Amino acid sequence: MCGIAGYFGPADPDAPARVIRMLIAQNHRGPDSAGIALRCRENPWQTEFALTPNLLSSTPFDSHAECVLGHNLLAIQDTSDASRQPMIDGNLALVFNGEIYNFVELRADLQKQGVHFRSQGDTEVLLQLWKLRGPDCLSDLRGMFAFAVFDARRRVLWAARDPFGIKPFYYHRAARSFQFASEIRALHAASVPRKLCPTAVVASTAMGVNAFGEGQTFYEGIDELPPGHLLEASDNGIEIRAHSSLPEPIGDLTDQDATAALRAATEESVRLHLRSRRKIATCLSGGLDSSTIATLVAAALGESRHDFQTFTICTAGQQDSELELASLVARQAGLRHALVEPPDIAPRDVLEMTVAYEVPNHVIGPINQFFLLREIAAAGITVVLDGQGGDELLSGYPWFIPVLLQELTERGRDVATLQEQLRQRLPLEAQTAASFNEMFHDPEAWVRSFVWQGEFLGWSRDRLLGLRPVQWYLGGGGQLRAFRRREYLRAELQYLLRQEDRLGMWFGLECRVPLVDRPLVEVASRIDPGWLIHDGYLKYPFRDMMPQLPERVRWNTRKRGFWETEPGRFAWVSPAGRKLAGDSPCLREVFPTIADKWGTLSFDQQWRLFQVAVLERCAGRGQLDSLAAEVE
Repeated sequence: MCGIAGYFGPADPDAPARVIRMLIAQNHRGPDSAGIALRCRENPWQTEFALTPNLLSSTPFDSHAECVLGHNLLAIQDTSDASRQPMIDGNLALVFNGEIYNFVELRADLQKQGVHFRSQGDTEVLLQLWKLRGPDCLSDLRGMFAFAVFDARRRVLWAARDPFGIKPFYYHRAARSFQFASEIRALHAASVPRKLCPTAVVASTAMGVNAFGEGQTFYEGIDELPPGHLLEASDNGIEIRAHSSLPEPIGDLTDQDATAALRAATEESVRLHLRSRRKIATCLSGGLDSSTIATLVAAALGESRHDFQTFTICTAGQQDSELELASLVARQAGLRHALVEPPDIAPRDVLEMTVAYEVPNHVIGPINQFFLLREIAAAGITVVLDGQGGDELLSGYPWFIPVLLQELTERGRDVATLQEQLRQRLPLEAQTAASFNEMFHDPEAWVRSFVWQGEFLGWSRDRLLGLRPVQWYLGGGGQLRAFRRREYLRAELQYLLRQEDRLGMWFGLECRVPLVDRPLVEVASRIDPGWLIHDGYLKYPFRDMMPQLPERVRWNTRKRGFWETEPGRFAWVSPAGRKLAGDSPCLREVFPTIADKWGTLSFDQQWRLFQVAVLERCAGRGQLDSLAAEVE
């Protein structure tokens, strides 16, 4: 896990300094070291490495460089200098963020072809694969990745992102130049003006929208490479195309065949995700997904499992929390367990989480994940396994139920008994579940649920529904195939993966998600929809394949996790938000009545507006102290 940055275009004497500023802005992504490489038409590559990007700023570079690549290093697979980046081989230079989990097997195949390696990590494997096969090698990669490769001979910069968008890639293009980075704040630090997109501001604050279009971001002038896409930048411009697609839900496996295939694929994914030369731990909420991962980790590690640690945060106010279940799972699996008591929540913590995340969050609940990851990093951990993606993998959200039942009906199944079983085992109150079912399948119902007053700060429901970000975010549903694609590549999972990346990397942690693994997703795509909700249990295959889990965990259908949204713990948000929103040029422009109507808004609405005002003013750690003093 690292940070990448770069420039490609006409010779620009300021380009090296801009790339260094990008590396400084995202230094938390790679605290081990920093590197930069430059290339102009006539000269060979120039490189420089330092402990921190600040030390690169005084290095004399060729002022006529047409490509500059920068890297923040968090060493995971190879901690020696041999794996530092940018990594160069002849005309090719690579900067890479992520993990190629099958790099050991790919390396062995390359060695059989006569390739010799200087390092022990996955970066050189990726570079040699690209040297041999170019973009065709993307189908061989199993992992999470965002990388850029520059071919000096052809004057082409390639950039690729993993099939699920686990790792980020942002870019800005001008008339003849192209800049990229792992975080939005880096591009702002380089040269791109920090300006919020007005329609994205309205969509996020009024209705909790957190993705704004194919490649669109919350900030004007900055785009995001979509998951599973490849970008080619040359003197002829930029071309973007897909290099992978989400496996189709075939549904040809059922009963014990489905369970056995899923078990084998999940075990393999967990085993590969444990590859690391740095210390690994896992988050354990006590829910089905994280308990499955923790138990499979213990089995994969064998006797060494006693050195592996699980972490759970105790969130205040959870009357039916799963803390006891988490401790039970860890004890039964033979794993060391740490229960993290959350600190008193100070405004400085909430501001820091907001800035780290870079995009407004529809609720304040992720503050607990922020605290948990901070404690894990303080314990000397570098790699964290998490259970994100389990609900997408097995269609486990309650709002999947309508499309699963529709799919079964179209296959000629009688679903009457199943419907009654599902009602008895819903993970939510019946009224809440019914509301979610309506919201996730009807854009008008979504708007009504968020804008219950009929309007939001002068914006009517019809006007809000007509916004392009709202139409994109709420569209693309329908039957199981389309709805599943939306959840993976547009809505829920993208939001959660961004949370994992930003909050983890803020503390120099690599967050891995074994349940978001293409071979595993391919197996899950073959599971019959009836087996996914067998006997009325969502994610039934996980329950069926894990008999070693405590029964109370295995058949528990009520999940709380690490979320906490009690407004009473954040009473200061309303007055602070009123002041910050009143000082926000963007909010005053899109919501002229915000000062007069502030007191009529709910806590969640005020929270989203508060974040916009913070993000408009603050991009990184350097501005947090002064803002915190103002808020406190």
